Amino acid sequence: MSRQIRMNPRIAKGQPCLEGTHISVSVFLELFKKGYTIDRIVTECYPDLTREDVTEAIDFMIDWVRRAPMYLPDMVDQRPPAQNPDQLIRLDGFEDP
Repeated sequence: MSRQIRMNPRIAKGQPCLEGTHISVSVFLELFKKGYTIDRIVTECYPDLTREDVTEAIDFMIDWVRRAPMYLPDMVDQRPPAQNPDQLIRLDGFEDP
C-alpha cells in the first residue's frame, strides 16, 4: 500500500510530502527532470520507498496542476480564444484534427 500525501507546516516548510517522511513530492519532479525513472529513484535515491509511493507523489502533482487554475485565478489567461486559425499556436509534431 502506498503512502498518502500530507502537508504539515512543521515538515518541509508545509510542502506536500509522502506520509511518514520529509520528502517533498516536488523532489520527484526534479529527479524526473534530470532523467531519473521511477525504478532508479526507488533503487538509488529512496530505497525505503516503493514504486507506488513515487507514483502517488506524481499523481498528487498531476492533480494539483489540473486544479491550479481554480486556486491561482491571476495566472489564468482571461483573453477570449483566438477565432482566426492563423492566430492559433501550432505545436511541432501535432496535426490539426
